[in-house]
Amino acid sequence: MMVPLTSCHPTISYRPVRPSDLEILERIHGDIFPIRYESEFFQNVVHGRGIVSWAAVDHSRDDGRSDELIGFVTARVILAKDSEIVDLLNYNSADTEWSLVYILTLGVIDSYRNLGIASSLILEVIKYASSIPTCQAVYLHVISYNIPAMHLYKKMSFKCIRKLPGFYLIDGQHYDSYLFVYFVKGCRSPCSPLRLLMVIMRYIRIGFQSITAKLWNDERKPLLLFIYPMFLLLLLSPLALGSPRGGGQPARLTYHGGPLLTGNVNLALVWYGPFGHVQKNVIRHFIKSLNYRPPRGAYMEPPVSAWWRIIESYQPRRRGAVAPIKVKVVRQVTDKNYSVGKVLTVDFIPGLVQKATGGNKNTIAVVFAARGVTVQGLCMGKCSQHGLLGRQPYILVGDPTTECPGACAWPFYPSDYGPKGVTLQPPSGNMGADAMVVSFASALAGIVTDPYNSGFYRGSQFEPTESGTACPNMFGSGAFPGYSGKVRVDPATGGAFNARGVSGKKFLLPAVWNPKTSSCWTPL
Repeated sequence: MMVPLTSCHPTISYRPVRPSDLEILERIHGDIFPIRYESEFFQNVVHGRGIVSWAAVDHSRDDGRSDELIGFVTARVILAKDSEIVDLLNYNSADTEWSLVYILTLGVIDSYRNLGIASSLILEVIKYASSIPTCQAVYLHVISYNIPAMHLYKKMSFKCIRKLPGFYLIDGQHYDSYLFVYFVKGCRSPCSPLRLLMVIMRYIRIGFQSITAKLWNDERKPLLLFIYPMFLLLLLSPLALGSPRGGGQPARLTYHGGPLLTGNVNLALVWYGPFGHVQKNVIRHFIKSLNYRPPRGAYMEPPVSAWWRIIESYQPRRRGAVAPIKVKVVRQVTDKNYSVGKVLTVDFIPGLVQKATGGNKNTIAVVFAARGVTVQGLCMGKCSQHGLLGRQPYILVGDPTTECPGACAWPFYPSDYGPKGVTLQPPSGNMGADAMVVSFASALAGIVTDPYNSGFYRGSQFEPTESGTACPNMFGSGAFPGYSGKVRVDPATGGAFNARGVSGKKFLLPAVWNPKTSSCWTPL
């Protein structure tokens, strides 16, 4: 097989596999995989018969092959009840339509490896699975000696669930397989105490219905007056334990002895993709509002700075007082032409961080991704993230308007899961801008109080719950699943807000963990 020359900066795009790709698809499968696939498999792929697929092509090639397949992924939708991971799911046998996406094959030719193409192809599958209302997870098998593949899937937040001895038989020899699963839309295997209790309660409810039917038929109705209140108490008890959409008080955060960010916090911003004037202004005004103290006599209650003072309170007191943490933007870069494409994988983060900071290590890089840009790791259980490149902290925030409004734009958009509740009007009138403020505020709180994975957090060091994420989907006092809590409404615009900033700007800010009271704190 002729190996194409790769340009220094290939222009990779993704499309469905087509019938014209049949020959090259068969050839690459033969080169990459030790298993021989029947011709019927390839026919099903190129014609979309029960198989979905994506192809990667390099439009920068100048050899006349700019639409020739250089990478691919194939997958199939199956019913959860027919899968081998049904025991891992929050599965109800009455819900016969729950589904999964199973990755069949994934490959990139040698000269195009280590460019983030495989990661982007996997993201296409995850996005597809997330668009299916009944889909709970993406899963696949990896042969035991394919260590690079295992590292790739772990990097993309797949969980290695179990080992399957002798799963593959190749040339008369058995090889083990590892089963990897990615849970979509916030779904998880039912192993948390709350999830287990919910499963138990489901069976109690079914049993209660059976018992009451028998008692009713046996004319022992008075006994129901005793049983029914007990059943209600049991049925409602999971709600008292908390919920993925607000309500209840989470466990306290633990300090792990590492440094926090104090003094001056300098931000270097990258506006990745085309951003409108309104969106930039909303985010800039929020940053300026963090340290803004309203003039005496001005009605600015509650101020954004009060929210920020909770984050400042994490640092040690000096002479009985907490020193201010001053946040300011010291550098801004615009990349409106998507210099590395519309899919941002972990492979592209170092370049964007360098572009943001210009090499200045004393800044925090903040990458704001515009509407329509897919950011690896976002929209999949979290709406922003912060991390480290060596000792260089950075933040990633995406506009969820197109990619995942139901996951990351609540309460401005109906939620994809949990009680729908009442949606609110965004305070600026721009849903994307205000949703990004919520996500950015959470990440900024987290990076200040846990910049090096050794500050304040609970849970795993690699998937920590921090000051900005400990109180999810709470915006005011009295919040519970589907209800944002107490907020104010601007009578002129109808926009909901809980804090005021510079120039009278209004914001809806997320609850944060208050280390002094060990509870969730909201401006209202």
